[in-house]
Amino acid sequence: MTHNSSSRPSGPDSPDLARTIATLARAVAESSPWDHLRTAAIRVPGLPVYADMGGVLVIKSDGSVALYREEQDLVEPVDRDPWRTLALIQAAKKFPAELHALQPARPDDAISCEDCDGTGELHTAICGACLGAGWQPA
Repeated sequence: MTHNSSSRPSGPDSPDLARTIATLARAVAESSPWDHLRTAAIRVPGLPVYADMGGVLVIKSDGSVALYREEQDLVEPVDRDPWRTLALIQAAKKFPAELHALQPARPDDAISCEDCDGTGELHTAICGACLGAGWQPA
């Protein structure tokens, strides 16, 4: 897929992307209706993109991913799949205009996810088989 570099940050390590993430994170910290997302945005600091009972996944402006556990006020780096992949997919889905560059590239030999029929969702929840991507490696 081709992207117009004038309208989007050029890649996951670009300075434009870092500024975009920082700007979105500030907006969440200042105006999110959800306390746990505001707290995660401030405490990490970064952009909260996914939350469940285990904590909040946050994309930092350097492109790294952290897990914020509010009950323990603990920030942990996330450097392995599937959590890192889930965070990147959710960031690209929640902020498609700004963070599409974070979407993991679909390999040429990938297949549509059979569990969710390629939608990335099961009954309005993120598909656990493909982590919301809609595809799986062959």
